[in-house]
Amino acid sequence: MSEFDLMSAEDLAAPSTVHIGFDESRWDGLKVNPNYDAVKYGNLPDGPPPEDPNPMDNRRFNKYIWGGKDGNDNWVIDSAYNDTY
Repeated sequence: MSEFDLMSAEDLAAPSTVHIGFDESRWDGLKVNPNYDAVKYGNLPDGPPPEDPNPMDNRRFNKYIWGGKDGNDNWVIDSAYNDTY
């Protein structure tokens, strides 16, 4: 059982819900909600971040985040990321 099985049909269809299941053909393995409102909530990445295939460093912290809003179609370094831990 996955978290998607626990979501209501209303939540799965909501335009703010990005992923609604699993899709092996996508780079992240997640199925995108066809009702997702990219104009309101920001576009989605078409591919993995620069450190393919894993956006995390060896400590499992995210280094890159998807800009995706206001026309920023790039992976950017997370401002909260600190590599000196």
